[in-house]
Amino acid sequence: MAEVGDDRACRIAYDDGVLELRMPLQEHEVPKGLIESFVEAIADELEIEVMKLGALTLDREDLTPAVEPDT
Repeated sequence: MAEVGDDRACRIAYDDGVLELRMPLQEHEVPKGLIESFVEAIADELEIEVMKLGALTLDREDLTPAVEPDT
């Protein structure tokens, strides 16, 4: 992942010898945006602070696979 860099168009997942490359498509991005809007509206109504980090890679030494969630 370090060689590919953060400015890549694809999402990368590697777990137990399996490498997965995914390209975000409109069919994925539209519902993701709706869910994001719903969560923001509910959090605002309940006065819960949220932090939007996008496709941040979450990597922990005690876990084998890193995780790249959506927004």
